[in-house]
Amino acid sequence: MNGKPFLISEGMYDPAVKRKVQCGELPGCQCTYRSFIPEFGDKATPEIQKLLKEAAA
Repeated sequence: MNGKPFLISEGMYDPAVKRKVQCGELPGCQCTYRSFIPEFGDKATPEIQKLLKEAAA
């Protein structure tokens, strides 16, 4: 899941547990995340643009 964008409000789908989880939720998880904030000048990659369009629908 490294480098994949996700909505922090929903979490990211983990196929190992077959549900959406938050970073650090599962035992032994060492996940980290970085916020995307366009107001602070972050550039939207095509993956992020797609995710934002899906969330708005």
